[in-house]
Amino acid sequence: MQGDLDLSLSQLGTDARAALQRCGYRCRQDFEGVSIADVCEDTGLPERVIAGFLRGLRGLAAGTTQAQTQGAATPPADPFAARGAVTFCQAFDAMMGGGIRRGRLTEIVGESGTGKTQLAMQLAVDVTIPTSFGGLDGSAVLIDTEGGVTLPRLRALAEALVQHIAYHAQSSPLTADEVLSRVHVVRVYDHHQLCAAVAALPHLLNAVKGGTGCKLVAVDSVAAPFRSWDCGADDPAAGVARQRTLANLGKRLSEASQRHGVAVVATNQTTHRLAADATSAFVHKATLGNLWSHEVTDSVLLTRDVTGTRSAPVATRTATIQKSPDLPQASCAFRIAPQGFRGA
Repeated sequence: MQGDLDLSLSQLGTDARAALQRCGYRCRQDFEGVSIADVCEDTGLPERVIAGFLRGLRGLAAGTTQAQTQGAATPPADPFAARGAVTFCQAFDAMMGGGIRRGRLTEIVGESGTGKTQLAMQLAVDVTIPTSFGGLDGSAVLIDTEGGVTLPRLRALAEALVQHIAYHAQSSPLTADEVLSRVHVVRVYDHHQLCAAVAALPHLLNAVKGGTGCKLVAVDSVAAPFRSWDCGADDPAAGVARQRTLANLGKRLSEASQRHGVAVVATNQTTHRLAADATSAFVHKATLGNLWSHEVTDSVLLTRDVTGTRSAPVATRTATIQKSPDLPQASCAFRIAPQGFRGA
């Protein structure tokens, strides 16, 4: 039947897809005549997840079917979709629908050394690009939990940005110092300080000046402060408290992205799980659990494969969309150059 849509084809996460199927939402027709609030109440999923999914569902149905009922769920248009936070990797920006989009919580997942911190710093610097050059002409808040954000690297990225603009426009309206003045780094050392920094974001975002105001918040990384939270098997209450804290952290970040129109990026680490088909292959899976992942809109996995010889290794880096309500699954190659995050 043309109106049918197997939800296994959607870009929802496994848990969200299972929740929809348990409640009887298995094809496109099941969403006719119901509101977003109805679906949220039935499934317990966040409103933005359902709204984003239905927006993508409507896109799949365009030109083939129309809603049969006037009350069919119609998510509001995304007011931040016009322009996102870009990198200097065109393939990555195109894959993400025009850069990291504002009004969303985007998770960057990967093992150590895959380029998560480099991408976070690149986004923080690039958000200062003037609108006449395709940027947001804004400022950034960069919350550093691991000490990986360094001034020398930020300055190198800022200088490369200024040189890039000057090369294409004969001169640059920005200097490296002006770019750095718009990147506000907040160093935290444990989950208490991270939660306090995120709770203070509404006040911080209103206070941040530079260009058109804050357009990006990046947390590098979310997982690091929670590694030291001891949740032994003999203390299940600690595990519950940890998960609730993570869920509240994700909710606050998601709310900040929507209320302030900023792109929010959170880096996360991975674990290895046996493949679902019971083969010997292992797959990458984000840490922090389901309560955190439910708050994430888009999730991107970064991987790094090394080939060649020991004396002449060749690193191949790939970014892959793992989860999104409206972006198709896709991959692109990238590299980490002295100038920053670039196309392969």
